[in-house]
Amino acid sequence: MMTENGRGAAAILSYQEYQRMYNPDVEAFQKLCDEIGAEAEANGLTEEKLAEILAEEDG
Repeated sequence: MMTENGRGAAAILSYQEYQRMYNPDVEAFQKLCDEIGAEAEANGLTEEKLAEILAEEDG
C-alpha cells in the first residue's frame, strides 16, 4: 500500500483480484435472490403480505 500524508492512497493488486472486486457475479446474486424468495414463499410470505409489512414501516 502506498500512503500519502500517512493515509492509504493506493494499493497494488493482481488483475484477478481487481476483477473479483469490481465485476459482480450476477448469476450468483440471482441464485441467492431466488433461494431467498423460495424460502420466503415456503414460510408463507406473499407479495400482498410483503406490501402490508412495507406499508406499516412507512406509516
